[in-house]
Amino acid sequence: MYRIADVLPDRTWSLTDTYAGYPLWLQDLDSAGLHALACTLSGYIARDGLSPCDSGITGDMGQLHFPSRQPEMTAGLYLVIGEPLTVEDTKLLPDPFLVCLPETDTSGAAFFDVTVFPKFEKRAVWKEAAADLSVEKIWLDDGAERPESINIQLYCDGVVYSTVTLGAEYGWRHTWPSLAAGCSWQVVEDGVPEGYAVSVDREGQTFLVTNRAYPAGDGTGGVLPQTGRLWWPVPLLTVGGIFVLLAGRNKRGGT
Repeated sequence: MYRIADVLPDRTWSLTDTYAGYPLWLQDLDSAGLHALACTLSGYIARDGLSPCDSGITGDMGQLHFPSRQPEMTAGLYLVIGEPLTVEDTKLLPDPFLVCLPETDTSGAAFFDVTVFPKFEKRAVWKEAAADLSVEKIWLDDGAERPESINIQLYCDGVVYSTVTLGAEYGWRHTWPSLAAGCSWQVVEDGVPEGYAVSVDREGQTFLVTNRAYPAGDGTGGVLPQTGRLWWPVPLLTVGGIFVLLAGRNKRGGT
């Protein structure tokens, strides 16, 4: 678990010092944008070897309770990253996700006990084989300040595997052939152009790296959703799956 941002009294967030230097887009995020933010952050964490604020291992019932190794959790925006797990002939690949403490109900009351059911991909081990992965650059700008090319790094289990240059000549796209199935593959844009924020998401075998232009001073804070357990739909896990119980404590003494 990683503490990404402080939650301010007006329900906006401010990135912590560790993450304030990353060119992240935080304005007006819908569920897809929040999922992309979680994926983008997980890529930076893997690349830069950032340390979690807390960690733990699920018990026999697939339950994990935070705080695990720290005395309490305070108000903030947290990123949770799970490791792949193989159960018999099935591999479970959990999606990274964001959780805000405190949450609020429809009346505006704040509460610090949050139950989360993460989304994950289930993959049959016997079907795993080498596969192609692609990366595609998406620009959200007027094109006036767009660079001629950008660099994308592909990581296998947090280690650089390949660096490629994308440009208009190749349609801002690249494909890596026959990549090993056993790796946790992630991409990071190396050197985001000035004046742009970046987000990374994955659709099937394609990474989508989006650069959005913003004026200086914009894109540094976002309004948190007021209701809901999570910010995008996730199914309940089947029997034998993993779920996470997140529980924080209000510094004023409430739970």
